[in-house]
Amino acid sequence: MLRTFLAQAGSGELLDRSFTIAASAFVALIPLILLITGAFGGQNGGSAFAAELIRRLGLAGAAAQAVTTLLAVHSGNFYLLGALVIAFSVFSLARRVARAYCDIWQVERLRAHQQWRGVAWVLLLVAMVLCVSPLRDRTVGARAGVVALVYAAIFLVWLAAEALAQRLLTCGQVPWRRVGTAAAAVATGRLAVAVWVSSYVSGSLTKQAELYGPVGVVFSLFTLLFIVAIVTLAGTLLASVVTADTPASA
Repeated sequence: MLRTFLAQAGSGELLDRSFTIAASAFVALIPLILLITGAFGGQNGGSAFAAELIRRLGLAGAAAQAVTTLLAVHSGNFYLLGALVIAFSVFSLARRVARAYCDIWQVERLRAHQQWRGVAWVLLLVAMVLCVSPLRDRTVGARAGVVALVYAAIFLVWLAAEALAQRLLTCGQVPWRRVGTAAAAVATGRLAVAVWVSSYVSGSLTKQAELYGPVGVVFSLFTLLFIVAIVTLAGTLLASVVTADTPASA
């Protein structure tokens, strides 16, 4: 089984695809953040998103200043061309993720008239973030038992969202049982990433910011997206290998 997984990971260029998806997510995410903060940002160049990122990662000093500089808001101007580029970037990201899922499951890729599923996937991601964000807030200063319950709830949100996402982007060609296995693997991986973020990313981002300023923040954020992409595709591939020899049912 491990040999099959490694062989398919190599033939399917899992790392290359993860890097491409991470790059697409970064290109789509940063301009979108700047657009939103430009329209609804704080005062004196401040960014609500930057403040939230600093708070969540517990940043201070050079790291906090670098994040503030990177996501600074200087005006509330809205540019139609920029909005169109952002829309295309988000659509391109959804298309790349859909292709990766379909190729891993070895099913037909989405056709032109099915591309609306990519838009629905983006909305699903937004809904997932809106659900998970307030749950994470409840872990601040909470007891160990409460933290465990909160992360159990977050795991269930990730599980449901990933199962729906894979069914959506594969046009329902993969049975629920198989995408459910994949969703469980991906959600477990994301929990591990969450632990890694809380124990390592803050310190790493601070060091990168001290050495390279905002560029160091960019590198750290991209690394995080890359790890999440690897976890998502590897978890899905592992589930496809594990469930390959079992009878399928829709």
